[in-house]
Amino acid sequence: MYDLSPASGTESQSVQIDSPAEAVWDLLTTIADIGGWYDDWDTVELDESDQRCLGPGVGFRLVRDRRGRIETARCVVAVFDPPHRLGWIEDGPLGRTVFVDFHLEADPTGGTVLTLGKSF
Repeated sequence: MYDLSPASGTESQSVQIDSPAEAVWDLLTTIADIGGWYDDWDTVELDESDQRCLGPGVGFRLVRDRRGRIETARCVVAVFDPPHRLGWIEDGPLGRTVFVDFHLEADPTGGTVLTLGKSF
C-alpha cells in the first residue's frame, strides 16, 4: 500500500484542453509519449518491456541527461481511475520523493480541465 498522506509541500496547476477526457487520458497513459510532455525528462524506460500503457502498479523510470550526468527517477503507478485520475510515486534524484497526481475533469464545451498536482 502507498502512503498518500499530505506531504510537506504541494504545487498545482490547471490547463484547459480542447479534447475530450478520453483523448487526454490516452496521451497521459501511453508510455512512449510521456517523455515528450512530462517535465524535463528525456526518455521513459519500462520495468516490463511488453507494456504499452500505464496501469495499476506499473513501474517505469524517467531518464534525463544533465550536462553529461544521467539522472533517473523510479516511478510506480499508485492511482489509476480512467479517465479521471492518474497518480504515481516518483523517487527521483538525490532521494527526493514526489507524488504526481493528474485530475481530468470534463467541461461543458466538450474539452477537459487537466490539473497536475505534486506533493513533496
